[in-house]
Formats: sequence, C-alpha cells, structure tokens
Amino acid sequence: MSNFLLITDDTDKLYADMAAAVERLRSELRHARKLHYLAFFAALHGPDCAWCGEPLGTLDPVALHLDHIIPRSHGGGDDCDNRQLLHAACNLAKGQRPMSDAPVGRLTRIGERLRPQIDAAAKSGEPLVLDASTVKELAR
Repeated sequence: MSNFLLITDDTDKLYADMAAAVERLRSELRHARKLHYLAFFAALHGPDCAWCGEPLGTLDPVALHLDHIIPRSHGGGDDCDNRQLLHAACNLAKGQRPMSDAPVGRLTRIGERLRPQIDAAAKSGEPLVLDASTVKELAR
C-alpha cells in the first residue's frame, strides 16, 4: 500500500476540524502555563495578595493577576523579582501606582507579625536583629 493524500469533498471540513483541534491544544497549553506561573509566584511570595493583604484563595487565572511591582511605565522589568500575585480587583485598583501606595500589603503584615519582637526590643533597649531566615518566614 502506498502513501497518498486522499482528497474528498470533506477536505475543507477536515482542515477546519484540525485547525480547531490545534487551537484547543494551544488554549490548554496557555492555561497550563498560567497555572504554573501562578503556583510559582504563590510559592515565591506567599499566599496573600501583596496589595490588600488578604489570602489569594484558589489559583484561578481569572481571579488573580500577575502584577509588576515597579510598573513597566516606571522602568520596571518583566523579571521574576519584579512580579507578584494580586487579586484581579486589586491589580485594577493599583493601576500604574507603585507598591508604596498599597493600603495594607506585605510590609504592613510583616510589621504586625514583628510587633511582639519590636515591643520586647523597645522595653529592653536592645536593637532588634533579625536573621535572613526569620525575615523570609515573616514575608510569607
């Protein structure tokens, strides 16, 4: 049996079906890539929205946005160090503003978690010294 291309009246339908199947696969790959990015940044920065401080919840590409910490319009890049997860509504509210305008955000949560150590250091008159592992744990 030799290889040959069968040309029929259904060739246009066959091509259309193949194009639709390829587009479905591309869509599934885009969705899988988004989920991978969301999981990566949730593990990197912690389970809370950096803008409002509330838990991110499910890793849903519609409910969460991958935001630029320093907006690109202000010279920020696309590297991992300049990206973070925000709720979609928080990212839309943030717009082109820098994270220093955040109403709560990660820095406030770290300060709240440090309150006992800050108070103890103030009472003792000793400086508050934190090692890198403690700071990383507080940032989660």
